[in-house]
Amino acid sequence: MSKRAGPALGPEPRKLDDATIEVIANAIRAGANVQDAAHHAGVSKASLMDWLAYGRAARVEGITTIYSTLLDRVERARADCKLESI
Repeated sequence: MSKRAGPALGPEPRKLDDATIEVIANAIRAGANVQDAAHHAGVSKASLMDWLAYGRAARVEGITTIYSTLLDRVERARADCKLESI
């Protein structure tokens, strides 16, 4: 379950859920950049960038949020994409 520790960790997500995270991660794993992955998921690049920033803030605080889960999945997808290209 996500914990909320203040506004620096982001607002309650409106469009971000497990299904959206999956779409974004799959797009990045397939080689999409952030803008294309956001578009594919039906969100703006600015929203995705904000969500990733909230994930980094949560990570610094040592808590798990939907934003830190997104960040983890995006980082894993980027690594998978790099490994597949070797």
